[in-house]
Amino acid sequence: MTETSHCANCMRFEKKSNAKKWCQNCSVKICLACARVHRQFKPPHTVVLIEDVAYLLSSITKESKFCDYHPDEKAVLFCSRHDSIICSLCVPQTHQNCDPIIPIDRASRGVKSSTSLQDIERRIKHLKEVILKIAFELKNSCTGLFDKEEEIKSTIKGFRKKVNEYFDKIEKELIEEMNKKCNHCQTSMGQQVSKLEAECAELTGYSDIISDLKEKGSEIDLFQTIKMIDRKTHEQEIHIQKRATVYTIRFFATGKAY
Repeated sequence: MTETSHCANCMRFEKKSNAKKWCQNCSVKICLACARVHRQFKPPHTVVLIEDVAYLLSSITKESKFCDYHPDEKAVLFCSRHDSIICSLCVPQTHQNCDPIIPIDRASRGVKSSTSLQDIERRIKHLKEVILKIAFELKNSCTGLFDKEEEIKSTIKGFRKKVNEYFDKIEKELIEEMNKKCNHCQTSMGQQVSKLEAECAELTGYSDIISDLKEKGSEIDLFQTIKMIDRKTHEQEIHIQKRATVYTIRFFATGKAY
């Protein structure tokens, strides 16, 4: 994905346009014009920079080759007891009583047809679907906030007609407070959407790495990579439901927007 390539959509019409974006839903490279179209689909597609996905691919593969506890040491052993890839320094320090500890080339044999590979692929797919669903719900909530904001403005203006100049001041204060809260909510959810889209791009990168290694890589590389991705995916699975905060807004006659 680091190569210069053309937009998949434009190529169908025999038109060459440089691909700058990656559509998570379609799993294709697209140009800037097509990216705008994909974002207008119902529901909108998630589009990210190609560079973000390309960086993920290279960093994950490189990181998986080194020990988590000794970053300068290559991971060349596998501890069956702890189901972890380790380096030679780990054995006397934290795995001296573990058995068996086998070379990585032996541990990785048959990984391309293993249940652990199938499991991580299934979990990546499921987690991606969950993230896309949450991101879509947050986007819809942003729209709902805007509609609710307009409704409250109309209520405040109707109320204003029945009162004196004192309530003109109240109207101004209420609208300012409401706008502040709505802006805060929309900003917060927009940041959440961006983080979720970035995580979704990361998951797509995981799938691409696995697919590439299944076809072209060695079993050692694939085994090391899926163990690294397994750990990272597990962390996302634990925390994903706690990350999204959906805001709403209500107006009470006490004079405050919540």
